[in-house]
Amino acid sequence: GNLESTPFQIVARDAAGKQVGAGNSTVTVKRPGLALSLFPSEVQMFPGDTRDVNVTANGIGGFTGNVTYTLTGLPAGLSAQSVTANLNGFSFVTLKVVGDGTVKPGTYPITVTGVSADKTASATGQLIVRAPTVTLSFSGYGFSVSQGATASVPVTVSTTNGFSGTTTVTLTDLPAGVSATPKTVTVTPGASTQVMVPVQATADAALGNATVK
Repeated sequence: GNLESTPFQIVARDAAGKQVGAGNSTVTVKRPGLALSLFPSEVQMFPGDTRDVNVTANGIGGFTGNVTYTLTGLPAGLSAQSVTANLNGFSFVTLKVVGDGTVKPGTYPITVTGVSADKTASATGQLIVRAPTVTLSFSGYGFSVSQGATASVPVTVSTTNGFSGTTTVTLTDLPAGVSATPKTVTVTPGASTQVMVPVQATADAALGNATVK
């Protein structure tokens, strides 16, 4: 630890040497050192993101000097380089976590350790890797289908957080008598893909407007 407490007693005596009072207390001696904390202690990211882990450091007992900060506990697919910075009272340091897109979603405990000569301190937190998702949008302001007929609804599929693979698109909240056939599309990171979703209306399908999802 950084603290040592030693108890002591103060005794008061008169001119003749007789004890006339006493008191007890402790003296605390601080070892020079440092203390770390993460702010915030929870960091969220997608597998292909780059995210900052913010570290605050405080000097104890007048400690000053260069401190090297290292982040450990990262799973395969994530990396972070160590950072060295001078600590003189208070310091704010950022460690960048870089993902290559292959890490599995989940919650991972992480530890930041600060080392300066014989001084060491650490702080813990957690890194949450979220599963990549797709974004959907209608290509146009609306569509129509006649009773007893079929139509195709264009839907644009894209991703901004590294999703790669297939996803199935369908339409819901359709009016009575109208159905849609799900379509599977391959999504490539950094590109948008348009898929045509077939819609069928029965001969007695409800007339009017509907908001679909």
